[in-house]
Amino acid sequence: MSFLCDNIDITPVYVRGEYMRNLEQGHGEFAKGIAHAVRCRRGYSIYFLVALLEPYGGAQFWLPIEALTWRPGAPVRPVRELQEYDCLSDTFAFVELRLLARGAAKIIRTGEKAQYRFTLDFGCGDLSDYPEQHKSLHVVWLEDGNIGAYPNNRIVFEDPAFWKTLDRRPDFEALDLEARAEVGFDAEKLRRKPAVFRTVVRIPEYLQKAGEQRSIGELLAEVEQEKVSHV
Repeated sequence: MSFLCDNIDITPVYVRGEYMRNLEQGHGEFAKGIAHAVRCRRGYSIYFLVALLEPYGGAQFWLPIEALTWRPGAPVRPVRELQEYDCLSDTFAFVELRLLARGAAKIIRTGEKAQYRFTLDFGCGDLSDYPEQHKSLHVVWLEDGNIGAYPNNRIVFEDPAFWKTLDRRPDFEALDLEARAEVGFDAEKLRRKPAVFRTVVRIPEYLQKAGEQRSIGELLAEVEQEKVSHV
């Protein structure tokens, strides 16, 4: 596995102009480039190292996934629509899955079409090694010209020679089993049980009214109002 960054296949891309000027100018402009490496940091978007072409020939720029498109003029979209989950670890592997290579795909939530390019899988980290939270990210070219990265539960792949593609999200649940060969007892006991969290809200006495039932939202709204009135 790689740490922080690794090479990817040489990939022609376009860079949104504003990302080369700190989002202050260059909006609507696109520069040609070649993406040739990725950087994964836990809690951040996928970054691509891009070698820019003329008129910036040879300049290198690390850019987040939302800064790149595979064709000019692609619409600007919120990053959560392109990469819903941040990288899970600084340690990762890059692989082009042979069965899916350059094949068609579909984003479940929107139904939009895409083309599979490669997969990033994460390991050696707190989230990446937690069974219920582990996610691989499949990087795809979206039909509208943007580039996205989606886990298994957000994308389905099309190959009519092997299967008929689903038209909805499959009703799966995350597997919380830590599968180990040398446990020495029933592996079912290694299932992680989710922690239960409770939020305790303390209501000031001057807002407590005997015999009156109100929702937490109403009480909190009154607390905020009282804060304002006491300024």
